[in-house]
Amino acid sequence: MPPSTLTPRFLRLVLLLVAIVLVPTQARPSDETTTAAVSSSPPSCLGSPLLCNVPYNLVTLAGTHASHAVRKDEDSLGTQDKGIKQQLADGIRALYLEVYPSPADSSTAELCFMSCAANDGGTLAATLQVITDFLNAEATEMLTIVVSNPGEVATEVITKEFKAQGLDTIAYVGPALGNWPTVSSLLANGKRIVVFGDKSVASLPSWMANYETMTQYTQLVVPPDDKWPMGRINYLDGKVPFFINYHLRWTNATVGGAVRPVPYAAEAAITNSWDLVSHIVDLRNNNFIWPHLVAVDFYDVPGCKLFDMVRNFNGVPIPGNQPSNFYPITNKAHTKVKSVAAPTTAGIGTVGLTLALLVIVSLCTYRI
Repeated sequence: MPPSTLTPRFLRLVLLLVAIVLVPTQARPSDETTTAAVSSSPPSCLGSPLLCNVPYNLVTLAGTHASHAVRKDEDSLGTQDKGIKQQLADGIRALYLEVYPSPADSSTAELCFMSCAANDGGTLAATLQVITDFLNAEATEMLTIVVSNPGEVATEVITKEFKAQGLDTIAYVGPALGNWPTVSSLLANGKRIVVFGDKSVASLPSWMANYETMTQYTQLVVPPDDKWPMGRINYLDGKVPFFINYHLRWTNATVGGAVRPVPYAAEAAITNSWDLVSHIVDLRNNNFIWPHLVAVDFYDVPGCKLFDMVRNFNGVPIPGNQPSNFYPITNKAHTKVKSVAAPTTAGIGTVGLTLALLVIVSLCTYRI
């Protein structure tokens, strides 16, 4: 058949096929996307959907040191200017509580700082009620609580207060080595808090994690006559699941008739700004340990970088680290570039088929 008769028909067929393969279609999801789509994870975990599939011990939490020790005024002793209820509303997700016998009733646990005469933060029961109310109102949130017992209160007195709120039933204790379950997994199973008891809490109950064997910690406490940095770390080979940092600056003051180091409120704006960031990032880069809890005094001072730093750690890999150390490890949006912008198999097939058809058109037209 002459070219003038065959070529238009053939070209019309080719154009029809090209139109079909170029019609926009929904990209076929990858296996990772499909898994995420069918997951039962809540829409948000600890304030972000990015954290739902991250092991709980690899999530960085903003914390307060001696969370209950609120100052009555600028001249009084304390570590915070806002109470725990406001701290939780502001985004604090890790609390440090110091337990003493109540001055009114030694069988009742009180939260005090240095002594109940120096700073009395009220009963443990009242604070646990605040925590319970918060968890009831915020279904996708979790908290880490560190319990210290400098007042040597009987363990049964402490546990009685937790059980009265039902907090023992929603507490989780994971393995002493390796990663813990993901945030979404813990939430789905009704586990909302992780409670650590330090060595001052005798005979830990089964629902309370051992602070001494499951955490690696630093105390960057700077006395008045020292310079940055000063720290203490309990080295546990980096194998424990939790790394906790206390970033504080103290000065000398008279407490109970004796000169003692106390929180330095006047320097808090400096302590909690870039000093805080540089120390935590330096610890991360030098030790390759991810901070789970960063606790400060006076978290609400102007210029405090605590929340910005926590958001950065939870969403952006630290520049200069090896890809294997990027965080979050399980967050596909922050691993390799190709997992974010890789073309789908369907997209590659469309391009390839279109090019093949164009080549066929050229060859057939040329031969005819």
